[in-house]
Amino acid sequence: MSTLNEIPVAVSASVARTIRRAEDFTVETVKNWSETVTRVVPEVKLPIAESLPSAKAAVASGFAVAQQVVEAQRDFVLRVLDSVEERLAAETAADTAPDTAGAAEAETV
Repeated sequence: MSTLNEIPVAVSASVARTIRRAEDFTVETVKNWSETVTRVVPEVKLPIAESLPSAKAAVASGFAVAQQVVEAQRDFVLRVLDSVEERLAAETAADTAPDTAGAAEAETV
């Protein structure tokens, strides 16, 4: 039987395998489509094409930006969690501290 910690790992692995299979299928489909189009459509030269970055460079640049955004979001969430943990720790400490005000009142009665 799986523990609670093992379930997300197993689900993640299953999702990753499924995504990889879908990606492999897509790559093969694009490859076949590209080969077919290359045989049917004549090559077209665009004067501006040489000044543009390659498709791989554009993708790398886009993913670099996405990675920076994801890292910034991760840092933000961790800071939020830190602030919540600090508040919860302070409340827990206050709840478990002895009630010195109540003890002082009991002595004066």
